[in-house]
Amino acid sequence: SETRITNNREYQNLIQQHSNPQVFDSLNFSNILSEENDINFLRKNLFGRKAEFHRLYQSSRDGFYAQTFHKKCDNRGPTLCLIKSKTNDKVFGGFAEASWNEDLNQPDHDLPKFNKSFLFSLKDRNLFHLTGKNDNRALFYSPKRGPIFGKFNVVSNDKTYYTYDLCVNLKSDEKKASYSCSQIGMTYGPVHRPIENFDSTFLAGTNYFEIAELEVYQVKF
Repeated sequence: SETRITNNREYQNLIQQHSNPQVFDSLNFSNILSEENDINFLRKNLFGRKAEFHRLYQSSRDGFYAQTFHKKCDNRGPTLCLIKSKTNDKVFGGFAEASWNEDLNQPDHDLPKFNKSFLFSLKDRNLFHLTGKNDNRALFYSPKRGPIFGKFNVVSNDKTYYTYDLCVNLKSDEKKASYSCSQIGMTYGPVHRPIENFDSTFLAGTNYFEIAELEVYQVKF
């Protein structure tokens, strides 16, 4: 049957479906970045115009499964993670300087510092860099979850709890994904003002949120 193309984005998507994704995938094909200004902000302000983006994973296309995320994204070098939440319709994400793999889970004293990793809120144009307090935990790896930025241990009533600056939960073993979470404050902090406590509003607008879309891009400089 004949396919009618009504706009440029549909034309781009049609090309994408019938072409090598490693050649055609880029930020221009994102389901999250709807505005050209958003793409320009990422390219110019965060990465530089010479950076190349190759999409590795898209949840709506590949499935909301942790296993799929790791199959497609592990050991691929630096990556950009873009997130659109169902909660408050926020768009945000992070840049991982190192590959996603189990090397990130070494004891703290054996972990390198990933000084170039950061988080960002696209709508508010906010950047969150490492605070210097917990840089060795800038990235964390879990085979049953998606990307994790910043892990911090909290001890209360002789029990240890974990909090994350950004933790993306995906489905694992056919189980429904739990809510993702974000608490900026210990590992990452805003550039323009200091922060002393955890703040759950910077990225998703709330501590726990549902994901509408997750896209991960390999970044080459």
